Amino acid sequence: MAGIKRVLISVFFSNFLALNAQSDHYSNDVLSGFADGLCSCIEEYSKSTENIEELLFSGYNHCASSYMLNNQHLLIDWVQNHIGKSSLSNSAGRTQAIQIASTELLRQGNPVIARECRIYREQLEAYKVIFFQETLGYTANSEQVMTAIMAMEEVLPTISDPDNQTLAYNLLGMLYEFIEDKEMARTYYSKSINLGGKNNFIAAFLLAILPE
Repeated sequence: MAGIKRVLISVFFSNFLALNAQSDHYSNDVLSGFADGLCSCIEEYSKSTENIEELLFSGYNHCASSYMLNNQHLLIDWVQNHIGKSSLSNSAGRTQAIQIASTELLRQGNPVIARECRIYREQLEAYKVIFFQETLGYTANSEQVMTAIMAMEEVLPTISDPDNQTLAYNLLGMLYEFIEDKEMARTYYSKSINLGGKNNFIAAFLLAILPE
């Protein structure tokens, strides 16, 4: 019986996400507070490392987790307003509801961070430069990039792990961005975001700072 309940809860919340992911927004004040809080934390984290990837990945995850832990009331308010108080009535439902609220805050808040957090935006731009240099060399040209794109797109169907898939989509997005094909870059960043692997938050930032 407990197993059936967990399945039903999971199905309910999956359907909720599918139906409401685009409509249930946090207020601008909450999103601004989230961006300010994470940016301050990331600035503090940057004092302990000069490694760009560590700051972008580990630093972000540390700061996001800390923010969620310290601002549970915001998540609970969102759940009550958009899912309903009944979802908080048992531990299994509460855990999943809070997780949905956290995911939604990240989805809506990441573009705000990309726009408003100078240090994270600068480090992301530096990360792209390092990626191109390490992957393609310091003198890469469009022909080399297209060769790399074709090679990656050929192996993409063989990648089954969602985390590796999001990483591949991110890399392809950056490669297309390098040759100024913004439409394809946007396509791959969006695929990464929609897939939901652990690297998809980077895609949200890359998409947010992609020039029009």
